[in-house]
Amino acid sequence: MTATMANQADPAARGRKAPPAPEVLAFMAQYGVAERLKRPRERILTWLARVSAGFPRLDDPAALGDAVLRQDLRSTLFHLEGILRLYRRRYAALDAPHQRVKALEDALGQLGGAVHLLELAQRLGLAEPARHWCDTQVDAARSELAEQLQAGWLPGADGTIPLLRNTCEALVALDFEGYARDRRSLIKELRRWLKALAGTPLDMYVLQGNDGLHELRRQLRWLPLYAVSLDGLVVTSDRHNPIEEYRALLTSEVAESPFARLPEPLREDRPIEISRSLFLAATQLISQLGELKDAGEDLEGVGHALIGGGVARSSRAALAQALSALGRTPEQQQDLHARAERLYRGLRRNRYFQRLRADLQR
Repeated sequence: MTATMANQADPAARGRKAPPAPEVLAFMAQYGVAERLKRPRERILTWLARVSAGFPRLDDPAALGDAVLRQDLRSTLFHLEGILRLYRRRYAALDAPHQRVKALEDALGQLGGAVHLLELAQRLGLAEPARHWCDTQVDAARSELAEQLQAGWLPGADGTIPLLRNTCEALVALDFEGYARDRRSLIKELRRWLKALAGTPLDMYVLQGNDGLHELRRQLRWLPLYAVSLDGLVVTSDRHNPIEEYRALLTSEVAESPFARLPEPLREDRPIEISRSLFLAATQLISQLGELKDAGEDLEGVGHALIGGGVARSSRAALAQALSALGRTPEQQQDLHARAERLYRGLRRNRYFQRLRADLQR
């Protein structure tokens, strides 16, 4: 840490010129970032520091994969991915780190899903060939995770992680916009995302892919991920709640959820305000759609295991056996999609994405 940086570490200071958090200053010293990069780039440094702090220092890919999975770094990686995603269109140098972070997060998700399916198959007492197939999927997912970790995540002799070090070097070299222009550019990027989402029809009777239930939940999740990743730049306000249907959420259990809280704007001069009720609506919908998605994925996964293990000879037979194993009827399964469709229709009827986009003009 340079003397200048140490002298700036005044905990009472607020606003964009206030010093970074101690964890960020320690990370900058470890990774050779000698001078302050100003607030926009330091938002990215915040998540690089948090990933670094939670990442095990192991040089064996298999052991590192097991340790990363146990420590559940997916949430931190998601937020790092989110902030890199917001900036990568303006700064091409950040696209490669974004892709590497996304690939690792995807590999962790794939392994977590494979482990869950194996445990589900065992709990349901599926035939041995189906359980064996699930085992092979876990092995394949572990290999993919190890491969991703080898591509820049194994610590060097100095203990630093190559991908994080390379990202720091890219940040230092970039000619970043100043605070006010960066704020305007971020609002423009968020509005672009919401406009695209509002104009994309989705089918709640489709589970996976880019146009189904999973995609709706994934896109809704970007709202809190973006907001948290910006580390206080986005805040919620009770002053403007444009959709009457969602106003009751302000005094509901959803409002008390830890997922409904955003970082305080300690290092921001002019936070971006969005409607708290609209934000709470996203929090509630993410949870509701998550339950429906998980139920659908369990059915789909069991069906894949039955076909993959040769227990079922056709998709129709696999579906019937999977429903039976899970104790569901076809009507109950159809109702899951109907419930998702009602939630989606409510969003469209209320013009949710358009109203949220309008918030970013105020």
